[in-house]
Amino acid sequence: MYARCGETGFARKMFDEMGVRDLVSWNSMISGYSKMGFAKEAIGLFMETREEGFEPDEMTLVSVLWACGDLDLGRWVEGLVLEKKMEVIRMWGLL
Repeated sequence: MYARCGETGFARKMFDEMGVRDLVSWNSMISGYSKMGFAKEAIGLFMETREEGFEPDEMTLVSVLWACGDLDLGRWVEGLVLEKKMEVIRMWGLL
């Protein structure tokens, strides 16, 4: 909720104070950062997600793709989408 309102600082504080994080909480923060223009933070959190052992889903990858200004990073994310045979494009109506 905080991230959607542009309060990424409050959103991150709440996220950091969570006892147990699931993929939905990770996706919410990554999406919030991405939508608010904090690409570096979104990508950094995506990397943390992977280090914590979470497998990205379609939502994760769409959020990271929005943050990608670096074409090589975008291609890497696209590779994950193809590797996992995800339906990201159709899911978000991008075609």
